[in-house]
Amino acid sequence: MLANLTDRIEILLESNSVMRIGLLFAARAFNPVVSLAFSLLAGMYLTVEDHGIYGLTLARIFVMQAFMEAGLQQSLVRFLAPALKKNDPDEIHSIIRASIQLKLYVLGAGVVATLVYILALVNASTLAALGVPAEWLPGARLENLYLAWLILTGGFALSLMTYLDSVLVSHESFVKLLFWLPMVGFLRLSLMGYFLIFNEHALRAEHIIYAFVIGTVIAVLFYFTIFYADFFFVKVPRRIWKPWTKRLLQFNTWIILASFMAILSDWMEVLLIDRSGDLGLFNAARLPMQGFMIILTTMVSFLL
Repeated sequence: MLANLTDRIEILLESNSVMRIGLLFAARAFNPVVSLAFSLLAGMYLTVEDHGIYGLTLARIFVMQAFMEAGLQQSLVRFLAPALKKNDPDEIHSIIRASIQLKLYVLGAGVVATLVYILALVNASTLAALGVPAEWLPGARLENLYLAWLILTGGFALSLMTYLDSVLVSHESFVKLLFWLPMVGFLRLSLMGYFLIFNEHALRAEHIIYAFVIGTVIAVLFYFTIFYADFFFVKVPRRIWKPWTKRLLQFNTWIILASFMAILSDWMEVLLIDRSGDLGLFNAARLPMQGFMIILTTMVSFLL
């Protein structure tokens, strides 16, 4: 029903290019601002120690996202948009099928990496005796195992957000973007509000990270109320879509490396600080810079 409504609005605005660009800018601008508000609220309600844990986990989620995007946020628009213009069903669905295959590859690699990390946590004392720094492996406490899975889930969910965003951009479905993109910010803030109101104890880092990750997951599910899910499940012969896997991967190689290094460099300081108390103070100090970077990122997204 919502998908049909957004389709009708897009038909009405098809000839008004200025309005459509304005909608795209509004969709792009809103979510980063809400994300900044989310970070500010986290800083207000968390202790310095918990804010450090929150910042470190968030940095790891973004690094995981950079890996799991597999460069598809750029290459999908590069190849899918022309195929949609030509209205070539075989090429369209071959690109989608190949891109899904790449997402499955990186998901499998992420699961393996997470299992290896959890195994290392369980054997932290043995690895410490072999010379592995103790701060790298905080032990197999329940909250550490829980955070490991949240890092995997959050990284993959964020990579799906950029993937699905690219599909809408390729379709030039800017009204759908306006409906969908702000949803993740609303969901995160709503979940944080729920914990603030109904949680009997003080807000912990785990609550904020859970709100951040699960809000993203719900937003991904909400996507399929405004866009038709069957677009992703059209059967295509393997001989047609398989060459596209290699083509996308070759096109993405440098994009993957550039994205990974860019995000890693942005969060390098957070990943290198050992003490969570110091990390909490560092996160609080970098919030004004984060606000400025959000403005720049929004403008870059608009231009792209």
